[in-house]
Amino acid sequence: MVSKAQSVDELAVQQVIDVLFKSMTAKDSAAIKSVMHPSARLQSVSMDVSGKPHLQLESVDDFAKQIASIPPNVKIEERVLFYDVKVDGNLAQVWVEYQFYLNDKMSHCGVDAFQLFKNEDGDWKIIQISDTRHKDNCD
Repeated sequence: MVSKAQSVDELAVQQVIDVLFKSMTAKDSAAIKSVMHPSARLQSVSMDVSGKPHLQLESVDDFAKQIASIPPNVKIEERVLFYDVKVDGNLAQVWVEYQFYLNDKMSHCGVDAFQLFKNEDGDWKIIQISDTRHKDNCD
């Protein structure tokens, strides 16, 4: 397998996502919002109780509030298994395979599909997160 060195932008993009995940673990809503563009969209793809595909939309504010409201005795952690980072100018796309842990026990797994924008200050901001969540085939 041929390996290529990550560009400065690819590393910067990955660091933004790492900050998001660390902020979630810390339940820090301000830090979560700090890596998000104000117009960011969050979408989750899942199956409803009848087995039909379902798309759930959530605002950045609601997501940050939801994470911050998790009780102190509940530990959450999103563990990254794989990053696939693509950058073209001021747009980045990242495919992240993950496992989500609740009190050190795997809750679910899936994929996060991120899109990021590099603003006029040279900062990368998340503009879109779409994810899948499932409990099967998480090994």
